[in-house]
Amino acid sequence: MKNIFYYLMPIMLIGCAGNGSAPTDEHPDDPYESMNRQVFAFNEEVDRYVFNPIISTYQTCLPNPIRVGIHNVYFNMAEIAYATNFYLQGDFENGYNETMRVLVNSTFGCGIFDMAANLGLPRKKNDFGKTLYLAGYTESAYYVAPFFGPMTIRDSYGMCVDKVVLSPLSYVNSPTWRNELFVLSLIDTKANLAEHLQKLTSLPYIEDKYSFVRDSYLQYRNYQLQSGQVNWDSFYDDLSDEPSDHEEEPIQENN
Repeated sequence: MKNIFYYLMPIMLIGCAGNGSAPTDEHPDDPYESMNRQVFAFNEEVDRYVFNPIISTYQTCLPNPIRVGIHNVYFNMAEIAYATNFYLQGDFENGYNETMRVLVNSTFGCGIFDMAANLGLPRKKNDFGKTLYLAGYTESAYYVAPFFGPMTIRDSYGMCVDKVVLSPLSYVNSPTWRNELFVLSLIDTKANLAEHLQKLTSLPYIEDKYSFVRDSYLQYRNYQLQSGQVNWDSFYDDLSDEPSDHEEEPIQENN
């Protein structure tokens, strides 16, 4: 459970912001814009000088099939959280879909191959941030977390539940293995989003990259929460060309 520190970091910094950074009225959903802009700039520098060289080496040294397998391993573990959140939201149909995906892919797919999609069980994402939203926590300030990027305060709490409480990685006994798997998960995530984030933020008509990312994120997240669809890939400029065997199917809410 030591990796909880990385996911609690956003919440701890929110508390620091509340004590030392006066809210502004410039954007109603971004009361801590001054601090957020500093973290946004910090994240860009970390990506440029740390993650981008690592990602380049990762993509050069590992052939695509191996990267797809690694990607599927982490997705397979994440689907435990997807299923749990569907059940918490009362969506038993999609919860059952995700449960069966975990069982099929963990056995017949060895956790590496997405065999469930071939059986008519498409991946359907969900998160605890949406569970909190449906429980009544509807208003939440925008926040840029170090290393993780844009989110809301509500979703930072949700991330702690999804990535710590509901993640098998947190229960790996060996600290060495746990930390190495955690770092690999960050590299995998960054590698799959890097190209699309670069496209998203390098459009010629963007004058203020920070505001563009913030407004795009908030609009998409609000749509996502209200429509019942949790598919972060489409926020990052259509990730249909990311290493993946199958595309996801939009979530249909049960009436």
